[in-house]
Amino acid sequence: MNDRDLLKLESLTQQKLLPQEELKRHFSRKQQLTIGVLGTDQRVENRIPLTPQGCELLIKNGNVIRMFSQAGKGASFNDVDYSEYGVEICHSIEEVYQSKIIVKMTPLDRHDLKYLKKGHVILSPLHLYLQNKEHIQALLRKRVTCVAFEYLQNDYNAYPITQILSEISGMLSIQVASNYLSNDNNGRGVFLGGITGISPSEVVILGSSTAAEYAARTALGMGATVKIFDDCVNRLRDLNEKLGGRISTSIFYPQALSKAFKSADVVIGALSQNSPLELFIPEDMMDILKKGSVVVDLNMMQGGCFETSELRGVKEPYFTKNGIVHYCVRDITTRVSRTASIALSNVLTSVLLELSNCPSIEQHIRYHIGFAEGVYIYNGVLTNEDVGQRLGLDYKNLNLLFPIL
Repeated sequence: MNDRDLLKLESLTQQKLLPQEELKRHFSRKQQLTIGVLGTDQRVENRIPLTPQGCELLIKNGNVIRMFSQAGKGASFNDVDYSEYGVEICHSIEEVYQSKIIVKMTPLDRHDLKYLKKGHVILSPLHLYLQNKEHIQALLRKRVTCVAFEYLQNDYNAYPITQILSEISGMLSIQVASNYLSNDNNGRGVFLGGITGISPSEVVILGSSTAAEYAARTALGMGATVKIFDDCVNRLRDLNEKLGGRISTSIFYPQALSKAFKSADVVIGALSQNSPLELFIPEDMMDILKKGSVVVDLNMMQGGCFETSELRGVKEPYFTKNGIVHYCVRDITTRVSRTASIALSNVLTSVLLELSNCPSIEQHIRYHIGFAEGVYIYNGVLTNEDVGQRLGLDYKNLNLLFPIL
């Protein structure tokens, strides 16, 4: 239990709002979780949410883990890697769904719905901007509880999964751009960086998110010049200070953006996640870019921030349109699936260990604000405002379902 939870409990106790039996139940550490880990279509996703080492910690704390056979193959983990730590390897999806907690690296699809039962707790990405109303309504009818990776918060009100994946995404975007600038991939044959006697290549980054910061750090480290655009002066100032004043910054002024596009070798779309895109680059502006330049769109889970973007799978992640090389995948971190899986597992293992230290999922939601922020469906009730407003569905504040909060 963290300090914030203790302070909250102490305050409630002093106000005599918590009965002693409630406190006793909250401090109990007797819940055993049964956790089912599903695989994904490896044409779309290679990462796995829990590594063998993460599973080992959970099992040593008295939990049971069932994993679909070969679920970790895309991240170079085999069944033996898991079974030697006590994970039960299942050869049918029905066996995995015998677990109370279901963990998956992609949102549940229509094929998963038939296995869901009332009381299941689903931990997976939401990918709100790729969701549809009918699918969310189907989940509501199943009376399950759904927790979104991207909405989970830690004790510092940050989004740990989004943050760690954004760091990897930013660094990877520059590596990918460098690769596709070469002649081998229909690029301009340009080296991304600075060479003595040759003007450095130019990188334009849209947004000041964590991904934008790490893309800028990587590009600067390679010797490129970096220009960053955003709609908030304060964010640009903060980012400029973090990077030691080595970047050029601007608000999204059309004239300034057009000028930057004319000389750019690489454009990275790295706008903030978990919010509507504040910028959409039309096709006529894309025509300004030099032939053979590279565009990497890190916002495909929000529909993309370039009109010319098209969602592609991990097997064929890029395409050329109007002479511009586009790299547009759902999540670029699947390109380094093992590293990304370890990063994800580090966060999710901690989340699940905390959950196992409460007597029930309901108690955990009550007393762990960061976890509660990730809940978008609770026992068949939609509790996330973003989902409700985007899809036109009725929703309730989660706090109203837990009067003690």
